[in-house]
Amino acid sequence: MSRMIGASVVVAATGAIFQAQLGSGFDPGTLAAAPEQARATFVDALSSAMLLAGIVVVAGLVVSLTLVRGARTKRVDSHEAAEESVAAVPVATVAEDIAEDVVPAGAR
Repeated sequence: MSRMIGASVVVAATGAIFQAQLGSGFDPGTLAAAPEQARATFVDALSSAMLLAGIVVVAGLVVSLTLVRGARTKRVDSHEAAEESVAAVPVATVAEDIAEDVVPAGAR
């Protein structure tokens, strides 16, 4: 749901920038009279909007990579802590616990 809202906001912002750059005075009727001028105005407005979209994409990439690296660091730290706790348990104690589980108490 949040992706849909985010996408809607980005599309609206891109459209607003495009319309602001294009201007309210743009008349499709001028396409016949001055097609090169109309094309240049359209391309300039679209490039401004796409520049903003590109900046947003790069910012999102940086944020997501930062969050993923943080999660990986936490996962590695917890894995190392688990290995340390396993190493702290004496082997003889583990062997005795396994023997108790395998051989019933009355059979010894």
